[in-house]
Amino acid sequence: MGQLGLSNQPAHHVPFMYLFSDRPERTSEVLHECVDRLFDGVAIGQGWPGDEDNGEFSAWWLLVSMGLYPLDVASGFFVLTTPQLPAVTWTRPDGTRLSVRTQGEGIYSAAVSVNGQVWTSPLIAASLLHGDCEIVVTLSPEPTGWGRGQAGPGWLEGQGYRHDLTSRGRLLGENDDVARLTDDEGVTPVDLAVGARLELVAEKDEPARVWTLTAAEPGEVEVSVSVRRQGGLEYAGKPPGDRPLAG
Repeated sequence: MGQLGLSNQPAHHVPFMYLFSDRPERTSEVLHECVDRLFDGVAIGQGWPGDEDNGEFSAWWLLVSMGLYPLDVASGFFVLTTPQLPAVTWTRPDGTRLSVRTQGEGIYSAAVSVNGQVWTSPLIAASLLHGDCEIVVTLSPEPTGWGRGQAGPGWLEGQGYRHDLTSRGRLLGENDDVARLTDDEGVTPVDLAVGARLELVAEKDEPARVWTLTAAEPGEVEVSVSVRRQGGLEYAGKPPGDRPLAG
């Protein structure tokens, strides 16, 4: 198992990272080894790994065993992996069914169909699972390349992350102490006089969308922000909502 400590919750996502590489079959290999070795209970090192946390670990086992996993809960997608069980069916109170079954033998996915349609991506919208849905996974004893290149950076478009402009810019103020406001420590207080002016000069022309000023002690800090490009004013005023920033 290497350095994978599956009883530590952050590690539960680790096997699925291979889906974003050129070797998505490694996800199946690692998940099968996890389930076969850690939940078997027949030898030393093959018992239940513990850290159940009110059902979270049991839910992980169940989701992995049926081959559907909510890797990014807020994205609206599940990831499809090779099921550990030959068939699983959920019957909901409204009578609709979600069924996942396998055909053939092996630990790798050779082909997948969703409601009879060929499926080539390891991603599936959660909305497709809400009604009647049948997922059939054809197994293979050898890697087939199924899903390769289908869960790359394109899936992350629109979610993205924010670049910290302060780490690549110069913060100017009344004295040199203001540089400590962006030292990335989060615990270094800097005294600012009423009406103090701070100016961040970006390394290059980049859009600025979020400003954060954290108070060192409980209270309120009221700020006004302006963003300028060379040659003109882009934005000026209080942060969106026109309210003080509470620290």
